[in-house]
Amino acid sequence: MFSTKLFAAIAVLVLLIAGVTYVGAQETGENLDMNNYKNSNDLLADIASTVPEFGGFYLSKDENGDVLNIYLTENQTNTEKQSDAREAVEDKFGTDTSATLNIISADYTITQLAGWYSSMRNKVWENSHVTTTDLAEQHNRIEIGLDDLTKKQEILDILTKLDIPHGAFQFKHRGTATPEHGLRDRAHNDRMNGGYQIEGHDLEACSIGFITRRAGTPGFVTAGHCTDPNPDDWDGGVTNIAFYQPTEPTAGNKIGNENRDPGFSSMSGCPPGHTCRKSDSAFVTIDAGVNYDRGHIAKPDSIGSTDVDTAADLKVKYEGGSMYIGKTLHRFGRTTGYRTGNVTNTCATVNLGNNLSLLCQYLITITSGGGDSGSPYY
Repeated sequence: MFSTKLFAAIAVLVLLIAGVTYVGAQETGENLDMNNYKNSNDLLADIASTVPEFGGFYLSKDENGDVLNIYLTENQTNTEKQSDAREAVEDKFGTDTSATLNIISADYTITQLAGWYSSMRNKVWENSHVTTTDLAEQHNRIEIGLDDLTKKQEILDILTKLDIPHGAFQFKHRGTATPEHGLRDRAHNDRMNGGYQIEGHDLEACSIGFITRRAGTPGFVTAGHCTDPNPDDWDGGVTNIAFYQPTEPTAGNKIGNENRDPGFSSMSGCPPGHTCRKSDSAFVTIDAGVNYDRGHIAKPDSIGSTDVDTAADLKVKYEGGSMYIGKTLHRFGRTTGYRTGNVTNTCATVNLGNNLSLLCQYLITITSGGGDSGSPYY
């Protein structure tokens, strides 16, 4: 996983993005149609096409439960417009229909913010101090992460040249994301489930995300940087490295080999001078004779614990739906155990250093440690 002193990123559907898995209304075993997949920014644009005043939303809590906060630039007191906006958000993101509605006056529409985000993104990424960019719908702003906030004026100068209002932006201190790894400390499980420790040959420990099939072949998903002999200089690509559970080189512990791990390349939305990919993920095929439970995740014993409830597993029954600000997720990893947190950023571009970036990442407030890389979120 990438350093949690900065942030953790989460995935959607059956992909790993920035080294963690989110699974959670697609039945286990069915094929997901990735050609029609829409990320959170696509869904926000869909809402704006039907509610032009829409400026973003987020979920929060008060003493009575969930609160659905929706930004509108106009017609904030128009009950019909409020209803249209709420219906659109619930339809696209699957938010709780029982949540209390709170309408907030917006300075900008999502359409305006998305347009400015598109026009400024490549220019600001030419600045070496930029670490993240995000259409921050929870603030009705565009967020730019910098490793040195004293360099903010350099970015403002770029925005001035592009004739983009400075008020549409906020800045946050974020360092460059770097991989973390930990020690070998998990006990062997008779049947492989998501969350358990694994080790690549001559590598540090990581975690199984979830066990699935790819093109009919059984395997599991983990973090891509867990397959690289030099994770601090990870650049993707298949290494065919052997994996063990929980550790090597004990006889009988080998469970499979890396089979799929895309390399970094130039693609739409990639910052200038960078190569990119959309996930930190790898698929490892499972060796014949290895016991596993497809679609199962180890059930945590309690918050903060790495202990497993051996009486029952968690079973992945459906795809978890769209990510939105404030959504609560759970994570079970071999180092920091069972943790919960909330989504703070959706579809952000993240700088990994060495002119490498991950596109459309989801950030979450969950503490992680070395070895949690690859662990499942649900």
